[in-house]
Amino acid sequence: MLRAMRRTPRPATFDLFKRSLNTSSGLFGVAGLHSPEDWTALVTGAQARCLELVDQVTSSTGEDAIRATDQLSDTICQVYDAAELCRNVHAEAEWRSAAEAACTTLGGFMADLNVHPGLYHSVATAVRGEPATGATSSGSAGSGGSGAASSGVTQQALGGGAAGGASMSAAALRTGHLLCQDFEMQGVHLDAGDQKEFKASLAREQQLCMQFGVTMADPDSYPIVRLEHQTAAAAGLLRKGMGRQGNMVLVPSHASALDAMMTQLPRRVIRRQALTRCMEGPVANREVLDEIMAVRRRIADLLGFPSFAHYQASHDTVAGRPEATGHFLRQLAVDVAPRAREEVSLLTRYNGGSPPQAWDELHLRHLALGSQPTVPLCTLQEALAALSEISSRLFSLRIQPAPLSPGEGWADSVQKLALLDASDGSTQPLGHLYLDLYNRRGKVAGAGVQYTLRSGRQLPDGEYQKPLAALVCNFPADPAAHLTAGAVNTLFHEFGHVLNVLLNTTEFQHVAGTRGASDTVEVASQLLEYLAGDTRVFRGPLAAAALEQQAHSETTFSALDILKQVFHSRLDQELHGKEPPRGAAAVELARDLAADTLPWPLTPAACPQARFTHLATTSMQGSKYYSYLYSKCFAAAAWRRHLAADPFDAAAGAHVRRTMLEVGISVPPHQMIADLLGPTAVQPAEGGLVPCTQDLLAELGV
Repeated sequence: MLRAMRRTPRPATFDLFKRSLNTSSGLFGVAGLHSPEDWTALVTGAQARCLELVDQVTSSTGEDAIRATDQLSDTICQVYDAAELCRNVHAEAEWRSAAEAACTTLGGFMADLNVHPGLYHSVATAVRGEPATGATSSGSAGSGGSGAASSGVTQQALGGGAAGGASMSAAALRTGHLLCQDFEMQGVHLDAGDQKEFKASLAREQQLCMQFGVTMADPDSYPIVRLEHQTAAAAGLLRKGMGRQGNMVLVPSHASALDAMMTQLPRRVIRRQALTRCMEGPVANREVLDEIMAVRRRIADLLGFPSFAHYQASHDTVAGRPEATGHFLRQLAVDVAPRAREEVSLLTRYNGGSPPQAWDELHLRHLALGSQPTVPLCTLQEALAALSEISSRLFSLRIQPAPLSPGEGWADSVQKLALLDASDGSTQPLGHLYLDLYNRRGKVAGAGVQYTLRSGRQLPDGEYQKPLAALVCNFPADPAAHLTAGAVNTLFHEFGHVLNVLLNTTEFQHVAGTRGASDTVEVASQLLEYLAGDTRVFRGPLAAAALEQQAHSETTFSALDILKQVFHSRLDQELHGKEPPRGAAAVELARDLAADTLPWPLTPAACPQARFTHLATTSMQGSKYYSYLYSKCFAAAAWRRHLAADPFDAAAGAHVRRTMLEVGISVPPHQMIADLLGPTAVQPAEGGLVPCTQDLLAELGV
């Protein structure tokens, strides 16, 4: 419920960054955090303060109970999120290890708070005006209704109207409803026996997801492809430590090797044999995934939902129901089919007139796109300057360097920026941002990640808590190195999340920043990607060449890419459906969905879900792969309706800022989209809501 809660003792207002300890600020500006050992005191202090706030919540009524619960959530979030960043980025192993331990301790504490009956009772009573009840018959939670059992609390509209809470502000009522819903998603309202089974199911699901991930990370778990040494060398597949059998090289078929084989191997028969072999595994993940789906189905059943997909869709999404999602996915596949046929025709020409198959696609794409060297777009400093210009001209913001206090940074290259509102000439920052952009040993892998260290909220003394975020990338350590258009796209994408955090103006932190609905949370980032690819943002002949090359790579087969996303989204939905298939039935499901969606069949015995990491990342991601396509539609609409004519249109930027970047989830997601794009941006379907696809299709050239 408290999307990141943990505990600590101190005076009435626990501010991790200023008031928690009477010592100087340290790492991340946290008071008293000067050594790895200080995490222990910080965690203990946060726990004790949270316990004080539990007493405050359970003895409060009305809006006071909501505010105290939000403060409780904020208290634990500030510590946990700081530890989460530290364990991923700190240059010293001791710091990373201590932060890891802090996350483990606080994670367990948070799990207990999420099923605290006193907290739930107080919040539910506050928003309903009467004590909370147990699970009841189905109602409509969110925009389309869940069609699932939930408590009476979430049967009220989450947009502000309710049976109770008449004297409460709309913001407090909305926050209270979401808190209640979060509690219920953790089974707080279940009886003792069901709650015990629910906890055990969550623990088992987490174990299985870890097991799935371990298998994916182990090269030895993948089917082995035997290639002649000369063939493997010509395709660039030789790696140190690969097995040999005479003149044959044993190539493990993990994702990068599989892509390389499908791209570089010139002979169709070898590609076909390789793909057929590869797509059968990792075999170990088949049974693991079957069990994950069964456990999730039981979780949904315990909470009164007809499927795990219904459970997920009910939690304040635009879709509201998986039936609406299915309608959207099927229709999108139909809509992009004409463009996809054109793209298949292009592949056919490069295949000597023969219809391409699954093992031909990447190789033929490579031939069609050519193999020219990647044209660099700009240096990192030039990319940051472009973001600064966008911030200034489009969103009326001013970005300026801010000093790091002694011990505040975690690596020599870390920078701190202040974000100010240029429209009113204010000298007070809206928030601060750490930049940790260069690759180094011990740092978390990945292209780019945004971390929230502190969300904005209204404090009891009338001040506004200034948000704090970190943008972490892994660019070359040479500041003079030039970045590709793809790398710049990643930077802009993550900066979109940063804007969601730093421009937040919500009264409560529980509804702040990137805590958005899964099917809208990527809209700002995808909108920034359009700016990253615009020659009016990156000017000059070199930039034009780089962006043209990137656009050619991304758009030549964009319809086929959409169909792949539709296929995986439908597979995700069906596996989390009312009767999840197992074993051979799951393999048959994938084959049938491919036949209905893709231009070529899967290979015999293919089990693509065994490689589909999204399915087993965490339970929070299950059945939500469709969200990327929902967000893609909304971002395309925002681009075409507001910024395509002029990417620096200040009036359009003010509208985007006011209707999306500042509101978090303080309004229901379908309302936020309607405010941003107009009432026709979402349409009713199958008891829920689906995006209008017109703008996305136009971007695809359909």
